[in-house]
Amino acid sequence: MDRVVAGPARTSAVISKREQTIIAYHEGGHAVVARYLRHLAPLHKVTVVPRGTMGGYTRLLPVEDRYLRSRTELEDTLVFTLGGHVAEELVFAEVTTGAGQDIEQATHLARRMVAGLGMSRRVGPVALSHRSETVFLGRGVGDRRPYSQTTAEAVDDEIRALTDAAASRAREILVAHRGALDRLARALLEQETLSGAELEAVFIDAPPSQDTGPPEPAPVPAAAPTLPTA
Repeated sequence: MDRVVAGPARTSAVISKREQTIIAYHEGGHAVVARYLRHLAPLHKVTVVPRGTMGGYTRLLPVEDRYLRSRTELEDTLVFTLGGHVAEELVFAEVTTGAGQDIEQATHLARRMVAGLGMSRRVGPVALSHRSETVFLGRGVGDRRPYSQTTAEAVDDEIRALTDAAASRAREILVAHRGALDRLARALLEQETLSGAELEAVFIDAPPSQDTGPPEPAPVPAAAPTLPTA
């Protein structure tokens, strides 16, 4: 399971060393978080080879077909989805546009959990209509939503609580396993793609002296170009 659909590899893409480092830590963030979450499919592959509009991606490999997913599993999916964004902030004290689609996906999933799947005790087991559904039913985009302002605020609060909690859990994992994050980023910069035994080897404990942080720690430029939605 990729976080987004990957297009063909862009073998001619030219990416600066700074962006390569950011992308490596971004994908490393997803991978390290996935490795230490209990309710996700196993980590399978991480790459920083550009594909389509992405600079890389992290892939999980489900071990069986699934038709049902629990709230706990979806909460872990939120943590995984925000892992790259949190890694950028942790390592560079800055975030880039590379996490834009991750944040959209996390927000969409959290909204679905709250307003469509009955996974919020505060909102309850109700399905709330979306604007797109209203238009489909022949009503105008300006029609009043079929639920109260109080309910709308509760939904927004619950979405924010889910995404905030996910980001906090991602940070806890990355801080606890910062050495693995640094090793993985370095390995991706050298090899571009890791899977199987090579990927698993990154998570074997190494002497603290080897975990020295990013090669060139520096703030991300203010006007950063569009990076992968990894």
